[in-house]
Amino acid sequence: VSLEPLTITFSGLDWDRMLSLFGKVDVVTPDWPTATRQAGDDDPRRVIEYWSRLGSGMIAVRHGARGSYVWSRDGDEAWHIPAVPTTVVDPTGAGNAYGGGLCVGWTATGDARQAGCYGAISAAMLVRQVGLPPMSAELQDEAKGLVEQAMAATRRL
Repeated sequence: VSLEPLTITFSGLDWDRMLSLFGKVDVVTPDWPTATRQAGDDDPRRVIEYWSRLGSGMIAVRHGARGSYVWSRDGDEAWHIPAVPTTVVDPTGAGNAYGGGLCVGWTATGDARQAGCYGAISAAMLVRQVGLPPMSAELQDEAKGLVEQAMAATRRL
């Protein structure tokens, strides 16, 4: 189960109640503004440290073109996952594509770093056109081929 705590404004939000959910879900994927505002810091390492203490098994903080930051309780290592280089045609749905790829990667591998790469690749494949790319063997092969490159580009926080 994943949770995406996305907050445009904290006005009227029962944050304490939301915090109680984090220990009950497998994956939490806040966007950068939400993650930094709640953590009270904008250093990626400290942001991940804050979110890792909230009880979820895995955290992925999405930071748009700057990539993402991932951590899992099992590995207890934090990673920066750079965005996969691509030409952006339409950014609509990039966060959702990232979250979907992340969850597939997490389920398939149990490795936060690799799951973050799956998410980054999924987002890159979505934003390079308007709408969803048609599923094909070629698209799947391309995605598999990008995993090694994406893994090589990551760095430990």
